[in-house]
Amino acid sequence: MADEGRTMEASNRGALVGEFMTKDVICLSPDEELQTAVNTLMAKHIKGAPVVNAEGELLGILTDDDLLVGNSRLHIPTMISILGEMTAWPPSILKFNHEMKKAASNTVGGAMSKDVEVLAPGDTLEDAATKLHEKAISVLPVVENKKVVGIVTRSDILRCLSGN
Repeated sequence: MADEGRTMEASNRGALVGEFMTKDVICLSPDEELQTAVNTLMAKHIKGAPVVNAEGELLGILTDDDLLVGNSRLHIPTMISILGEMTAWPPSILKFNHEMKKAASNTVGGAMSKDVEVLAPGDTLEDAATKLHEKAISVLPVVENKKVVGIVTRSDILRCLSGN
């Protein structure tokens, strides 16, 4: 029985993203008020949504993690001593500045993440699962010709593996 499960799992690895992605995507506008976006995510029971322009082109993504930044303690930049002088560690400063901007924002555009991992409809389930796992994310927009055509979540992967 365990071998049967492994065979099913292995055969599904080649399933194409376009076959199992969610096609009815909830998208947000960068000008939308943050509270409205939070209400949408909560009402739809989703962890994140792509942010698109009027043409449907991907600009970023707003996830529950982006929303937590505004309500969490910000990490003060790490200080290091170089030749007796104290200085802030550059990556630490960049992260702090980014988190400050998100925390101070009232719009989706200000709080969203702009560096977005994406998939194409022709990518495989294995590609999607690898990105979700390695990047520790839960939502991947599916993009074709710069436009959002679907979304893949961890639940979509599990549904595909189960055959439902």
